[in-house]
Amino acid sequence: MQAFAVLCFLHGMPIINERLKPKQWSNWQFIQNDFTQFWYSGHSIPIFNTSNGKLVFNINGNDSYIYSPLTRLDTDKYRYFKIKLKNQTAGTNAQLFWITKTDTVWNETKSVTFSIVPNSDEFKTYLIDLYNIPNRSGLVKQLRFDPANNSVSSGQYEIDFITFIQNDEILYSDINEDNTVDSKDFSIIAQNWKQNFKNWLQGDLNNDLSVDNEDVETFKSEWLQEIK
Repeated sequence: MQAFAVLCFLHGMPIINERLKPKQWSNWQFIQNDFTQFWYSGHSIPIFNTSNGKLVFNINGNDSYIYSPLTRLDTDKYRYFKIKLKNQTAGTNAQLFWITKTDTVWNETKSVTFSIVPNSDEFKTYLIDLYNIPNRSGLVKQLRFDPANNSVSSGQYEIDFITFIQNDEILYSDINEDNTVDSKDFSIIAQNWKQNFKNWLQGDLNNDLSVDNEDVETFKSEWLQEIK
């Protein structure tokens, strides 16, 4: 009888282990007050909570960052990082770090930096293509988000959502998000042509905060493509 119990226990271990694995988080919508969806403050962010559908925090010191919950994000499956935020600091760059199941050291080699609009009074959406980022392979174990340049030591920040998008779920040049790259998207580029401090939804496809020839080249590569 005892041997049978041990056998049942061992047989059930794979199921137990599977249930204990971290959830494969890929999308965070901060719609519930006082629930950060398990994101937490790492450094120089003393006030950290959700309010009115946003993750809200204050930066109070250099080198600020926050951590995601543990996850199992498959880099072969998820290609794009998308975030909507309001940056009310002087910071002009944000940075996303990650560690993997096989490499658990936080460092610059496993990160991507992108430009953000400083001292903004409105939310901006940024879409980052991670496909050609070095050292992005395997299962991501955890994320770290640095909201602003290391030298920034004060200011408020709000995040509407953080999400990772699968390879076949988006076209980079589909600015109006209707699953087709066409003249409607190009009209957005034209409307904001040669303007600065623009974001992805305004035609800045390479995340350098301006709408210019480089964005047009990206747009041309996906012209008339659509997601079925």
